[in-house]
Amino acid sequence: MGGDAAPGCRLRDWRALWSSADADRVLPKRGRAGMKSDEQGGRAFQAYAVAAHLIIMALLVLLAMMRTDGVFVYTLDDPYIHLALAESILQGGYGINAGEYASPSSSILYQFLLALGLLVGGGDWPPLLLAAPFSLAATWMIAGFAAGAMKGWMSRPVALLMGPAIGFATNGFALPLTGMEHSIHVFATVLALIGLYGLAVERNRRGALFAVAVGTLLCAVVRFEGLALVLACLAALFALGFRKEAAGLVAVIVLLLGAYAGMLLSLGLTVFPCSVMTKSDIAAQAGD
Repeated sequence: MGGDAAPGCRLRDWRALWSSADADRVLPKRGRAGMKSDEQGGRAFQAYAVAAHLIIMALLVLLAMMRTDGVFVYTLDDPYIHLALAESILQGGYGINAGEYASPSSSILYQFLLALGLLVGGGDWPPLLLAAPFSLAATWMIAGFAAGAMKGWMSRPVALLMGPAIGFATNGFALPLTGMEHSIHVFATVLALIGLYGLAVERNRRGALFAVAVGTLLCAVVRFEGLALVLACLAALFALGFRKEAAGLVAVIVLLLGAYAGMLLSLGLTVFPCSVMTKSDIAAQAGD
């Protein structure tokens, strides 16, 4: 192992260190203390990254409201369309105008989540209040992954710079202010990719497979654009030998997509939402 190896630890034993029970068997007390110290340092870095993210995001909201006489306004008009759709859902419809069915959302789930926010009297705030926690959670996961990957050589200056940089890298400060489902999409992507890393590199099935499943399902139902990553995750699971799990996810995703398409057809709408069809028409015209 070299001069830095803990006495009594053999090379083949290091694969067992992901299990706390195996760590107690393999590591001497000093080795276990070192692992606990690294874990505490990782948690501290995660807390710092999330705090920096929250402070910067709150400052952006405050600055924006100072320019609009205390009224919070989203940077896009799309969340107001989704809020109108959510209000229609609460009234038993599905569209923008009363008595007229329409499918202006390219998400299966998002408008229903906003409807829950309106149900409890959230006003115009549900898009932001929904996006912000997912954005912070994505930062927490990335910070935890970075702390583990850079363990032993992440100096304090590097940590101080990297904490806020995570939010910039994911556009985590601005995305919640758009009021769209993109922050949930980022969270789902990070969750799925970290889970795949756990399966492929660390060979850690505990929790990793659950993370991949949740991230993949969220990508499928939060944005239709997420289906590209869904296919990649399913292919990765199949290649890693988790064929039954991949097949199960395919079945669930097909069921969810089929149920949504069936709902649209029952309302006299097309299988694909009009927002997707409109984007496709624009892309086709641009190509011509």
